[in-house]
Amino acid sequence: MLFLPYNLVCYALILAQLFVKTVAHNKFPLVATIKQNLFYAVVPGNEYPQTRYKFNEADGFEDWRIEQLVGIAEIDNTGMPRGSTQSNDVLMYDEWIYLQNTENFGELYGVFDNAVTSLLNKIGEFKNRNNLINDKSSKPEKVKKSLKRADGNRPNSLKKLFGCIRPSSNDEHYLSGGHSPSPNHSKPQNEQNEELVNLVIECKVFIRDLHSEGAEGSLIDIFSFMNNHSEMRDLKKISELSKIQTEKLDEAIFKRIYEEHKEKSKSKRALVQGAGPVEGVNVTLVDDRSENYIQNRVVFFDRKWMSQLRFFLGTEFDKLFHKNKNGEKSLGSLLDEDIGFVNIRNMETALKERLKILSVYINEQEEERITQEIQQEIHADQQGNQKEKSFLNLIYNTAVLDIDRQYEKPLAILGAPVKRPESFNFNHLWQILTNYEGMIELNETIGIPFDLFFCAGGSQDKIRTRFIEKPKQLTESINYGVAIFDKVNDNVNVFEENTHFFRHHMECMIRHLENQKIDELIRGADFVSEELKKRYANINDLIIHGMGEPEVKRLDSPLTKTSKVVNIRLFELNQSLRITSITPIALVEFIEELKMERNKEGNRMNQKKYDEFLEELQKKWAKALFYYTFSARHPKRFGEVVIEDDWKKQGEASTSTRKIREPKQILKFDPYRENTSTFWVAIYGIENPVKEISGTKDSAIIAAIGDANTSTHFMTSSGTSTGKFLYFETFYGRFGVERAVDAIKKYYQNPDQLNLRKLMNSALKKVRKRVLEKAKEYVDLQPGIKVDIDDQQSEEEELE
Repeated sequence: MLFLPYNLVCYALILAQLFVKTVAHNKFPLVATIKQNLFYAVVPGNEYPQTRYKFNEADGFEDWRIEQLVGIAEIDNTGMPRGSTQSNDVLMYDEWIYLQNTENFGELYGVFDNAVTSLLNKIGEFKNRNNLINDKSSKPEKVKKSLKRADGNRPNSLKKLFGCIRPSSNDEHYLSGGHSPSPNHSKPQNEQNEELVNLVIECKVFIRDLHSEGAEGSLIDIFSFMNNHSEMRDLKKISELSKIQTEKLDEAIFKRIYEEHKEKSKSKRALVQGAGPVEGVNVTLVDDRSENYIQNRVVFFDRKWMSQLRFFLGTEFDKLFHKNKNGEKSLGSLLDEDIGFVNIRNMETALKERLKILSVYINEQEEERITQEIQQEIHADQQGNQKEKSFLNLIYNTAVLDIDRQYEKPLAILGAPVKRPESFNFNHLWQILTNYEGMIELNETIGIPFDLFFCAGGSQDKIRTRFIEKPKQLTESINYGVAIFDKVNDNVNVFEENTHFFRHHMECMIRHLENQKIDELIRGADFVSEELKKRYANINDLIIHGMGEPEVKRLDSPLTKTSKVVNIRLFELNQSLRITSITPIALVEFIEELKMERNKEGNRMNQKKYDEFLEELQKKWAKALFYYTFSARHPKRFGEVVIEDDWKKQGEASTSTRKIREPKQILKFDPYRENTSTFWVAIYGIENPVKEISGTKDSAIIAAIGDANTSTHFMTSSGTSTGKFLYFETFYGRFGVERAVDAIKKYYQNPDQLNLRKLMNSALKKVRKRVLEKAKEYVDLQPGIKVDIDDQQSEEEELE
């Protein structure tokens, strides 16, 4: 559970909202579209030049690109352009120039030109507010050196749990957001450093806000404009300053977060199940997982997220994406166009540690504020107008079990996770919630009232299903496989590229399949039925050449796509290598039939044997994929990289007189069985993601975000992860959360005239539309599924 100021949802949400971006399994050769740019940012351009979108003025726009830009510029029911959910398909500078000089795109040009004009105005206003940006002393390298030097002279650091840090009178000027004065070289060095800190913080906030939902970064490519537009040179300087990280800046970032929350705080309280908070409201985040829970998956972070992460993580960001002073490799990588590439477990660890420190800081600030108010002897009527105390506490191993509507205000019932009841600590939870207004102790559970409840617990969210609606399958199902290897030697790369997309005829794999002896594995399984072994006796041929339609189609079998083409994607970090692929139909059918046979009543005694057999089968398939790809990419390096159990077998088979050559890299299978497996993926979603529920006297709103609203597909770039088996993902999309945030902000501007439930329902329906628009590029929708649902036609609103 996480108690957070409402403006921190986007940061905590990173722990749950994982957006997918890989390359489609197209029926035709790779199409050079901008949709693939995010993935191919990590692929060397000289290897795959045809995959990178580059605008050619002589040829003009292709039809698909016009359609894409029209969609981005489309005016939605808010009266504003809907923008893009990712930074890699917004309008580039060269395209803007082309639109400017072409008569046929007047209306389209107008939308994007307004964004350019707005950005120019914001840059001008920023320069007027921050005079120091115009001074020579504000060159990024000089500022970085000055602040790094100041860090070296500081007696305390942020690592000491932030307990000793307090705002000082010298800090007030950069918390208020006022003008930064021109430099005065007669000032003491520490005062000059404070001015530089103020400037860098303002730069971080400026770049962060440019990439927020609905801002200029959702319409135009900030990078290409600041590098080419003659009036945007200062934007590049602002961007470079925003990337500076020091411990002194860490303190300033926390102060800024706290001040922003106090300015925007409202009386409403939100409870978020499985994700994180938003802005201006005190939030409780409930997570039934352990504090030590980590995921082992690779994620890409879109440029939009990188500016958010730089602001929130501070020095932790550099630890993730930059080499340290000793030259040790970073945990992740910074790719072209400011795209981040990192293992989500490392990102989760960084976020958790950052939130813990922020928790200490906010609680200290609140205690100090309350103490000052008491000392000032505020009158009781004035006390009634004081804002509710901000809170930020991290609590794990707690689940939302139900919502009780028999009280004045609906109560969220918190208790032990169903699957891990032994992990729950009631006394610890009670101690944290002691001062929570309206808290009720109910035997071994605790009930807390709320105004907003965000379901973000994934596609299997029980609260969403019980109180909003049950999700429907929106697309066909496709089977994928994944294998994760830990590298014994972190300093030796397996492949020359960080990532590799390989697509070739399946028959080229025959030698590697035969080496794995999958057919022998099947023949030797004495517990498997003779009927099943006979049907798949020639499984290698079935994998290579495909399967004919079975005589009797099983009623419970999902839709499948047959392919005689092998599609492999490899992602490599310093610590690990990941492989994902579309599973051949023969392997899919065999595994499905094997599972059905395992679950028969007469096979109960052999279920463990079936499980071990399936694990070995999937490892052999993963080995064949790896060795095939490695030999195809690096034929002269055969034997340099081996999988651990193969290396052991070589050692056992060798004679004492024959010395085998030590490989440069050894790969070990990830110890968790789920990380070497095959699985089905489909998109599930609901039609009405927001519902109002009532207590005996007051009501509350429940909203589904992330997978609880509309899950994504493994091959698309449009939504959140569909399950724990999805490992290769990009984290570009905060779209659903930001839509909800925008609706809340709009409501607060005019609460007497607007309906918050309607605003949020309309906003979150747009998420479903975006997800399915992307999904249609890769998979087929189920019959009768609508992409765009008219919010005004919902049955619930018609009743109103």
